[in-house]
Amino acid sequence: MAVRRCRRAVLSRSCACSALRGAELRVRGNELASFEVAGADGKFHPAQAELTAGGVVVVDGKNIREIRFAWRNEPKDANLVNADGLPASPFWVKKL
Repeated sequence: MAVRRCRRAVLSRSCACSALRGAELRVRGNELASFEVAGADGKFHPAQAELTAGGVVVVDGKNIREIRFAWRNEPKDANLVNADGLPASPFWVKKL
């Protein structure tokens, strides 16, 4: 489930994103990377994200309408991984 709260969107582990469902997630490195958000204009820009006990929280200063992770041909900086160190699959959450 994706929930919008003012300037935050919370992606829970029960999210429709198969990359997050039922996995023990970790961050390889210090900060999550490869998250992007789009507002009402549909233009994507990089977003800060953090991993919490409840899921992945994407933080942005604008009205978030869409979120995507590792949505590039070669997302070298994608560092959301499972307990075995395998990378999470790219995903795109539309229409928050």
